[in-house]
Amino acid sequence: FSVSGTLNVNQNRESVTLRVGEDEHLQCSTTLIIKGCMFLTPQGDQFFIFDTANYGRIEAASETDMECKIRIPSISEQDNGDWKCIITALSEDGTPIQGNATISVTVAVPPSKMELFVDGVEAESTDLQMKLIPDDHKEIKCVALHARPAPTFTWTLNEEPLHGNIEDSEEVLENGTVNYAQTLLYYPDAKHNGVELKCSLSHEAYSPAQLDSRENERGLNIKLLYKPLESEKTQEFYVQSEGEAKTFNMVFEAFPEPTEVYWDLSGMESHLQQGDTSFNDKYTSSELTPGDTNGEYSISLTIEGVSVEDTKNESSLFVKNSEGETEYKFKIKLGREPAADIPSVSRSENPDEGESMGSGPVVGVVIIILIILILIGLALLIRSKGLFCFAAKTKKSHSSDVERAVEKEGIPPTKNETSKGEAQM
Repeated sequence: FSVSGTLNVNQNRESVTLRVGEDEHLQCSTTLIIKGCMFLTPQGDQFFIFDTANYGRIEAASETDMECKIRIPSISEQDNGDWKCIITALSEDGTPIQGNATISVTVAVPPSKMELFVDGVEAESTDLQMKLIPDDHKEIKCVALHARPAPTFTWTLNEEPLHGNIEDSEEVLENGTVNYAQTLLYYPDAKHNGVELKCSLSHEAYSPAQLDSRENERGLNIKLLYKPLESEKTQEFYVQSEGEAKTFNMVFEAFPEPTEVYWDLSGMESHLQQGDTSFNDKYTSSELTPGDTNGEYSISLTIEGVSVEDTKNESSLFVKNSEGETEYKFKIKLGREPAADIPSVSRSENPDEGESMGSGPVVGVVIIILIILILIGLALLIRSKGLFCFAAKTKKSHSSDVERAVEKEGIPPTKNETSKGEAQM
């Protein structure tokens, strides 16, 4: 029979994401009594739905004559895609009308494998070794193979979230799964040395066993190679008096471990190697000591009786490793170490909003205000007591003052003002 008109069909959901093995119902409904119902699978197979219909894995499950519903007891990957229901009903005048609706089913498939690429080459090792060069970076690509739907990528550095320049990409495969990838531009820092850069995936189809075995994680241990990092300024060490014994400590960063460390001192002609003592027992150097963080080292110099010769010129500590050599300059000074500068109090939390105001001007303004208030109070006290020339004037003098003030402006006093003054006299 021919169908004319369009039937409004509603579905129980427009889309749904399911795991393999789950039980699911797909339902379409209308406001009229259904005369015919059919479901079309993603592969194009047709299932006509009526009370006794049973197609093996697909079962009819309609509960009223105004709904068309099927049950899929065990979802499989072949169920992924768009399911269309087509419903035929009779209008009020008996004319056949038809409508349809689509339910998009996504069968979640966890990534079958994770891969990491460094600058386009698959990482065969768990180590990422690179030289620490200004503005140098690596492209780290994390790939989730054969997944559906897209996973969520998370980057961490030493278990802390890493937010950088990232780019997403994907490759659709013939079986409907996708290779999803995210590329991170990684800029190294000396403090990253020895920590793990990790890519983690979050996906709804991962099983607890897969998560326990960390199939959703791939990491690289960062190993940075750099010469001893340079210091921004010459260090200053203070000795209160000549002849005082003093120990000075120097801290620096380098990787790999330095192979040569020596002192070039103002009061000594030859170099002093680490762990050595000068011929006159005046200067002693400690051995190099690793610090709390990877790549950090410290070394100390002890002077048995600081002399003027030690303060005349700058001294230096030279540190060398396989990546280069760095000179750390320092100066020994006689006298008390200057007190640290007291930070100014800013008028605004934002330094760009104006210049800072020091505590000195603020105190000065407060003192001036207090002096003015004291003078005003003292003047009022003297006036109220009638002391000196600040005593309150009599009414007569007040009237005379008014007359004189008016006459001074060239305006003769009014009759009332004159008579009032005479009456008071």
